[in-house]
Amino acid sequence: MGGVAPPFLFMKDVPLAFQNEDVVEPFLVIVPSRRFIFIIFSSLLGFELLLVFFDATLNYGKWTDIGAIRRLFNLAREDSLGNWFASTQTLFVRLILWLRFLRNRRAELWKAWGWGLLAVFFTYLAIDDGASIHERVGTAVKTFGSVEFFPSYTWHIVFGPFLSIIGLIIFRFLVRELKNHTLRLLCVLGMSCYVIAVGLDFVEGLEGGYDPLITALSIDPTTLRHFAKVFEEFLEMLGTTTFLVCFLSHFTRISPIFSVQFKP
Repeated sequence: MGGVAPPFLFMKDVPLAFQNEDVVEPFLVIVPSRRFIFIIFSSLLGFELLLVFFDATLNYGKWTDIGAIRRLFNLAREDSLGNWFASTQTLFVRLILWLRFLRNRRAELWKAWGWGLLAVFFTYLAIDDGASIHERVGTAVKTFGSVEFFPSYTWHIVFGPFLSIIGLIIFRFLVRELKNHTLRLLCVLGMSCYVIAVGLDFVEGLEGGYDPLITALSIDPTTLRHFAKVFEEFLEMLGTTTFLVCFLSHFTRISPIFSVQFKP
């Protein structure tokens, strides 16, 4: 056990200010990481599929006539349960990344900056999920009438170049930093989900973007557009879940013992 931190602390190791009648022993939780991460992934994926099912049945299938309930499970809306779930999930990814940044802040400069950039990026995504920043900024830019030439939603031309550059930098950094092939695969899957979701959003913003598919499938246009939006939202949630599992797995590998000590 030489060089390995003990699995618990004795009272003599606890600061004197905390040695009173309320402190019996430090609080310790031992978590089997692989099982824990598998449960997290299964639970999140299951909830995402459940949200899709509720949208298809309670909302679009009109299993209920209560408008408030249908809006709650309408994944195409920004004020739905799905949007809250996506924002919360991204918030946890951000938390893990900030912990990873703190873990590496005294290491090589490029590593510290890389994890810091990731933490800032997912912090922005968490805020954007809740406040719809990119849609609102895109609408504001369109109001000035300077991007009338662009065929789809304005936010793509406003944020697209920036997000593409940041995405490439992050992808290159993660491929270099993550040594495990499974984690690299998760990174690729997460990034792919995001890219496909953005592509679907671009097609949605085109005038008649889904017309060829509507004609080929002989499907109701409203139904196709709705479930294309649902699929887009599902891909975003799945991408975030994949990144969450990837970063959490990485963090448990490099920090098998994680502790927080409160100072008086």
